Amino acid sequence: MTFPVTREILCTLAEFDLFAALALTEASATFHDFIFGQVVTAKVVCDFLRRNQYTLHHDIYEYLLAC
Repeated sequence: MTFPVTREILCTLAEFDLFAALALTEASATFHDFIFGQVVTAKVVCDFLRRNQYTLHHDIYEYLLAC
């Protein structure tokens, strides 16, 4: 299953807001498989952690990762 435009949009979303892209995995099983299979790569996760390392480490009130 390849959706080049959808993949490009979701990759751009994941670059700017990884949590929004991850939230879309709850929409359907197809989105879940597509996002975890083709959008959220090791590079995307590493870039997110590199940019937000200080915030994640100092999020003592768990605002960023609240459930």
